[in-house]
Amino acid sequence: LFPIVETINSPHVTSGMHSEVKQETLLFEGHDSEGDGNRLELSGKRVRLSRFEFGSSRIVSIMLEHVTSCEMTKKSNPIWALLSFICGILVLFELYNGPISGYKTLLIPILNTYIDTYTLVGWTVSAALVFFGMYMLSKKETLIIASPSSKIVIFKTDGFGTSLLDIMDSVEAAKASRLEQVQVMP
Repeated sequence: LFPIVETINSPHVTSGMHSEVKQETLLFEGHDSEGDGNRLELSGKRVRLSRFEFGSSRIVSIMLEHVTSCEMTKKSNPIWALLSFICGILVLFELYNGPISGYKTLLIPILNTYIDTYTLVGWTVSAALVFFGMYMLSKKETLIIASPSSKIVIFKTDGFGTSLLDIMDSVEAAKASRLEQVQVMP
């Protein structure tokens, strides 16, 4: 389901001041598309998000056996799409009833002396495009990987190079594999 990218060395403190290096297989590694240093790693043992923004940093690491849930949400503001649709209907109505039938403007008769039909249509098309753009900008997609004590929040706009659903599937598969390993070990 997920390709093995590379093997990394990760220091783990075992007891006292002594540290040993254990091998971890990196199953997924994603860097943000903006080059801010944000990084998402999924290994055979853990999932880690390193986020750097505005002079601060946050690193959250959750061991796979402690992942309790993965939640993906999609939100948008459909009022912008509705306003865009209404503007589109107004344009069609104005074009059909205005220039074709010979009238200047039927939607707002008081504007007959100030604005011709094509100017009104141009402004209405512009408004429809702005409303549609606002609708597209209002779409948000979020993935939350949670444990009892912490959570990793990944936004679609982070640009890790794959879809959030693929990341979710990879985390679930890696957790299942990790649980099998932990149950086999004495």
